[in-house]
Amino acid sequence: MRAAPARIRNILLTTDFSESSATALPYALAMAERFGATLYVLHVIANPLSPRYGPVADDYTSIVNNARAKARELMAAYEAELSAVDHRTIIREGEVVAEILAVSRDKQIDTIVIASHGEGRLRHLLLGSTARNVLLGADCPVYIIRAGEPRRASG
Repeated sequence: MRAAPARIRNILLTTDFSESSATALPYALAMAERFGATLYVLHVIANPLSPRYGPVADDYTSIVNNARAKARELMAAYEAELSAVDHRTIIREGEVVAEILAVSRDKQIDTIVIASHGEGRLRHLLLGSTARNVLLGADCPVYIIRAGEPRRASG
């Protein structure tokens, strides 16, 4: 008995704009090219005070607006990398795992590509892992790209 080929039309790549997160991009691009799929790139603003969004303003409205503007700027930097495939960028605000799963349902995502940040065992036990929680909650396959550790040569 031969299994039917995978039908992958929509791929979701998550990013927090970190170096670790960027390691998942080539995998998502290769999949989108191979399957002729639309690649959705999602960033979730969970904490507008995060250093990735730059200096902090004096009032909350300014802090949130700054985070939104910086997220749009960082997402625009992905555009050159994405030009070879049909793609859409999405910026959401809220709890990261819940937003990833909501976008996955809303956009009828067939596959999620997410980087694992390689956090330490203690932090993983205390806080859990975004990649792990997405894997457990998703209705589709999840490809976790391990980041932060060099590949070992086989020999």
